[in-house]
Amino acid sequence: MDIKIDSKAIKHIMSKDADTITIDLLVAGACIEVGEPIVYVGMPKDDLSKYTKHRISSLDVYLYKGAEPKVKAITVTYKNFLGFKSLGVEGIKLW
Repeated sequence: MDIKIDSKAIKHIMSKDADTITIDLLVAGACIEVGEPIVYVGMPKDDLSKYTKHRISSLDVYLYKGAEPKVKAITVTYKNFLGFKSLGVEGIKLW
């Protein structure tokens, strides 16, 4: 699986003094579940057996098993909305 991390995202991760990110699936809903891919700095909060580990640009990237790219590569991006800095992910199929 091809995973890319843009340069601004790498700078953001390094500014947190981190070398690990997790790409996870946030599932919410009562009657109808909705999934949204999320990215956060740090190790997975769930059991490691639910993730595959990749080494990209000197970073450990944990990707939830079952993630399928809808394009050639999954890309981790940097977002800055009204001063709120975060990471995003593009290119993952949802259900």
